[in-house]
Amino acid sequence: MAKVIYDQYGRRPDQPHYGDNANPPLTHIADESTAGVLYICFFNTANRAVHRVTVADGITQIDRAYGAWEDRATLDYECVNNYIEVTE
Repeated sequence: MAKVIYDQYGRRPDQPHYGDNANPPLTHIADESTAGVLYICFFNTANRAVHRVTVADGITQIDRAYGAWEDRATLDYECVNNYIEVTE
C-alpha cells in the first residue's frame, strides 16, 4: 500500500489544480442538518475530502477530514490547511 497526499479539497497530485487554492472546486453537497455544524464536500467519489464548519459563541472553525460522505459525523478532523495523507 502506498501513501497518497491529497490537497484540502481531495485532489491528488496528478490532478488539475492540485494545491491551487486560487481555483477551489465548487461545493458538491452541503449538509446543515446538525445544529451549529455545516459539512461540505466537493466531489462525488466514494472517499473524499469533507470540510466541517462549526460555529460556537461567535467563533467559526473550519476543519477537514478524508473518508466516506456517509461517515462525515464520525471522521477524524484536523486543520483545514493541512494536506491529507492517505494509505491506499
